[in-house]
Amino acid sequence: MPAPVASVNPATLRTALGSFASSVTVLTTRDATGRSLGMTATAFSSLSIEARTILVCVNRDTRTHAAITRRGRFGVNVLASANRAVAEHCARPRADKGLDPEWLDFWPAWHSPALRGAVAFLDCKVKQEIEADTHSIIIGRITGLGLAESDPADPLLYFQGAFRELRASLVPAI
Repeated sequence: MPAPVASVNPATLRTALGSFASSVTVLTTRDATGRSLGMTATAFSSLSIEARTILVCVNRDTRTHAAITRRGRFGVNVLASANRAVAEHCARPRADKGLDPEWLDFWPAWHSPALRGAVAFLDCKVKQEIEADTHSIIIGRITGLGLAESDPADPLLYFQGAFRELRASLVPAI
C-alpha cells in the first residue's frame, strides 16, 4: 500500500504522476517558414475511434503550440525504442526543435511531418482547443495514418522521469 504524503506539492505530484508509464509521442508540425518541428509529448490519448479523434495536451507557451494553432494541423508519432534520440532532441525545453530531414518520411497525402521508424503516425486536423490552466487540450481529427511496415518495433515508454524500453520476449508454443 502506498504511504501517505504530508502535502501535495509540485515535487510529490510529479513523482506520483511519473508512476504512470506512458507511450512516448512526438507531435510534429511546421513553422511559418515550412520547417518541420517536433515536441516530445506523453499527454496523448485516443478519444473516439468512431469519430477518429485523439487528444493531446500542449503548453501554450511553446513554439509548437503556436505553430499547431496557426496551421490547424499536427502529426502524432508513436515512437519505437529506436527513436529515442529524436525524443530526446524534441524534449529539450526552450531549445530549437527543428527536425533533421533524415528523420522524416514523406507521403503526399499527409499534411504533417512523419517520423521514420515510428510505430504509428496520425495526421490530424485541429477540431477543438480547450484552454486548461497552462496548457491547451487539443482535439484532433485523424485525416490520415501510417503504420510500421513490418512487425511493430519495441515501443519507447516514459516512466519515473526516464525513457524506458519494453522488450518483447518469445515464449515457446506448447
